[in-house]
Amino acid sequence: MNITKFTLPVGAYNLKGTMALKVTYQKGLLIAEELESTNSGNISFVWPESYDMDPLEIDLIDVKLHKGDLLNLKDAEIWSYRGTTSIYTNTPSYIELKVTNAEDFDLESGFYNLTIWYNDASSDYYAGKVKIIKAERVDKRPDAPVILGEEEFVGKTTVSIAATEGLNVYYTLDGTDPTRQSTVYTEPFAITETTTVKAVTAYLDDYSDIVTKTFTKVGDIETKTIAQLFEGQQAVENVTISLNNAKVVYTEKHDDGTKVAILRENGQALDVISGVLDLPLGSTVTGTFFASVDFNGGIFTTRDVQGETNSYELEYTMPSDEGYNDPIETTVADVHLYPGDLVSIKSLQVLGQDGQYYGFTEDYSFVNLTDNDELANTVSGQKYTVLGWFNAPGTGFADGNASLKAVKLTAEDATKYHNQTIAELNVRRDREDNIRLVLDNAKVVYVRANPYYGTKDIALRQDGKAVVLYNSTLPLELNSTVSGTVKLDFYALAGIPQLREIDGGVTTADSLTITAGASQEVDPVEVTMANYDEHRADVIVLRQVKIVYGSQAAYAIEKDGQKIAFKNENEDVDVDALVSNDNLYDVVLWYNGYINDAPEMEFVKAVKVTDVGIYGVEADYGKDGNTYNLQGVKVGKNYRGVVIRDGKKFTKK
Repeated sequence: MNITKFTLPVGAYNLKGTMALKVTYQKGLLIAEELESTNSGNISFVWPESYDMDPLEIDLIDVKLHKGDLLNLKDAEIWSYRGTTSIYTNTPSYIELKVTNAEDFDLESGFYNLTIWYNDASSDYYAGKVKIIKAERVDKRPDAPVILGEEEFVGKTTVSIAATEGLNVYYTLDGTDPTRQSTVYTEPFAITETTTVKAVTAYLDDYSDIVTKTFTKVGDIETKTIAQLFEGQQAVENVTISLNNAKVVYTEKHDDGTKVAILRENGQALDVISGVLDLPLGSTVTGTFFASVDFNGGIFTTRDVQGETNSYELEYTMPSDEGYNDPIETTVADVHLYPGDLVSIKSLQVLGQDGQYYGFTEDYSFVNLTDNDELANTVSGQKYTVLGWFNAPGTGFADGNASLKAVKLTAEDATKYHNQTIAELNVRRDREDNIRLVLDNAKVVYVRANPYYGTKDIALRQDGKAVVLYNSTLPLELNSTVSGTVKLDFYALAGIPQLREIDGGVTTADSLTITAGASQEVDPVEVTMANYDEHRADVIVLRQVKIVYGSQAAYAIEKDGQKIAFKNENEDVDVDALVSNDNLYDVVLWYNGYINDAPEMEFVKAVKVTDVGIYGVEADYGKDGNTYNLQGVKVGKNYRGVVIRDGKKFTKK
């Protein structure tokens, strides 16, 4: 409508009334014109709370449905050519609107958010003409990349380019502007001369702004081998280090991400300390890397140069198996020949406290020992083999000597051990420290736990003879069999052969082969009152005996006028209930002690004998299938009366 006789405010609503107008229809638009009689006397409306325009949000392809209306177009493409400006799209089909007031907005080709008045549909070529009410430029270009690296460098530096994920980055190094025909960025690259790097990102038909950064080389760079570093005996800033089959003999990884590797080449060591390089233990390394080198008391240590230290020019040859520490075996006198290296020194006694420790030899030469909590737990007089990283000159009391980071302490065993079997020990009545007990399918016949100490007393039998392992920590269980050797101290306590473990962790099961037993029942040796003394330290069974109170011990077994004292350590058995009731028992005892020059055994278990006569028979009664009378005499199939067979009493008629 083109109305001059009255004015409606933007946003007015709820219009009511009548007005005389001339209305025509022109290619889909209703055009209203004033007449002489046009007036606003009959029009009422509500004043708006806001005077903002209220356009319809549409897609450009639907513009023909809204002729004459106020419309919003988002991301609409403007095309200006030879004085003509239009809005167009090819998706999903071609449509174009001519802009009648482009000069009001100084529009250039590109994308805009537009508010338009579709006020003319008279054009044959265009979908219509529009008047732009509001235009905001939309930047459809991708974000520019970021070039990263040290702008001033010595020798070489590494350049990386960061960009929005999914966008291609193109760059040049010759000063020209990059295009899609330039090098595609895929990974960081090194430059060794002053270079201007230009980069751009591309998305569809659009490019980002071009970014530029110049990297300037300052000074000259040296290349040195490990041998040349040792010749110079001084620190070197910004140096290319050349390696030729250098071996990684030791590595560490710290919580802050720092990695340590000792590189040894031709007997000389370089300590690589880096947050970038990760050199595999046991590998050999060839190539170059850039770093700064510090020097301290003959020890060379590398330090990363930010942005320039990397492993791009290093090649690794991995070991055939898992890498391992590879120390040089040396002495305190010669350790100074191996600064920075991994060394092994034997026969050191460790002295010191409060973090200051020394490894002494017998002639009192010494080295500093550091950085191992086990130093505080070493035993006075014990000799150790120390695996150490010679990472600093000596300090304090050992000033001027080597200082080793104690990687590992191994207690040495220089003792000469006397090989002995159980049979050989069983007949001895003396004492000998440092014996090596030789076992060949020995059997664990009894185990008594010592909960207070966390140990066990063990009876071990081989070839019919036994010994006691007293307060043992060896992992031996009842009825297991044992072969191999173990280091122990021996003594015969009142004729009972006993073995005790050697202090300092010398006694171990490392040289033993242990096979678990299938049964949890004790396996006693059958003895009599006449021959039991031949089985000291063993578990024995005496059959058809009485249990009585003893005079020198709490209890005794009695048979044929003889007594053997025993004590009861088993709280689950009431031996008092077995005493003086005229019953006979099969009693299992552990022959492990003496009291007042007489045996004192340990009670294991007792089985009551209900029919005395049967135990006078020498046959293995209950297992041979024969029949006996009550006097224990074997009878034939025609015998009549009370008989016993398979441990049961019944009457044959």
